[in-house]
Amino acid sequence: MKQLTIICFKELSNDVAQILSREISGGYVHIPDAVGRKTEELVGYEKTASFPAEVFIAAAEDETIGKIVHQLKEYTDKCEYKPCLKMLVSKLEEWF
Repeated sequence: MKQLTIICFKELSNDVAQILSREISGGYVHIPDAVGRKTEELVGYEKTASFPAEVFIAAAEDETIGKIVHQLKEYTDKCEYKPCLKMLVSKLEEWF
């Protein structure tokens, strides 16, 4: 089993939800209205930008998570500002 956490720009949330709904039979968690932060190191100082984001969390068999990750990789460069979609895949020790 693996856990997939997806953080994406709000504009991609419908596409992410459609893929998860199609692939995950046990459901998933969707946290709308999150705030993403990105820190850029500029000459002499750092700048932090905020952006509207959404978070999705799903647990499934390794093969299913791999299939979802493969489908979502095309979205990682779809936005004006990068990264617009991040995925974290973790081994799931327990699920009850």
